[in-house]
Amino acid sequence: MMNQEKLIRKFKDEAVAVYLLEHEKGVNDFKRYVVSTRDTRDLMNYPEIINCDFTNLMQNGITNALKGINILESLSTINSKSVNVYHILRGGLNFKVSDALRKAFGYKWHSSSYISSQRVLKEGKFEISEDYYRKFIIPDNATVYTADIVASGISLNHGIEYVNNYLKSKNFKLKNIIFITIGCIEAEKVLSKW
Repeated sequence: MMNQEKLIRKFKDEAVAVYLLEHEKGVNDFKRYVVSTRDTRDLMNYPEIINCDFTNLMQNGITNALKGINILESLSTINSKSVNVYHILRGGLNFKVSDALRKAFGYKWHSSSYISSQRVLKEGKFEISEDYYRKFIIPDNATVYTADIVASGISLNHGIEYVNNYLKSKNFKLKNIIFITIGCIEAEKVLSKW
């Protein structure tokens, strides 16, 4: 039996439309928003947009998406010193989340963490071949923002697993994780495991 899901518009203005993807009770314990901005629509509709134009549109789109979700979730009330931007290298850099948080909420005290994650296809399955670059400083009770363009989900899963192990080793708790992507079913599969 398929789970029934509904897309419900929660907020709309000139810059952003925010929809809640509502599911049957007990299916997921996390909120899923679908956000559309003029900039992100251009990225999806015009694949010839590349390089700096791509990252600038992405940053503007993410900034407006954060502002729209803030209307519903009060993200801007989170103390920026408890926020960590977790960069899964290289794809996560395209989103410029740190800059978007600064533009959307004025954040300037958040920390950043990094992990490299190069995937390769081996015997029909993707696996991580290189993840040696790691820089971590996540505070206790943190809200972690991360973003990635998810293809197979292996880099995202590896990245979340590393954060989970890091937090356990420090005996730290995680308050929230906010994951931003350009639509991919694999991301949802990975996130639902955690």
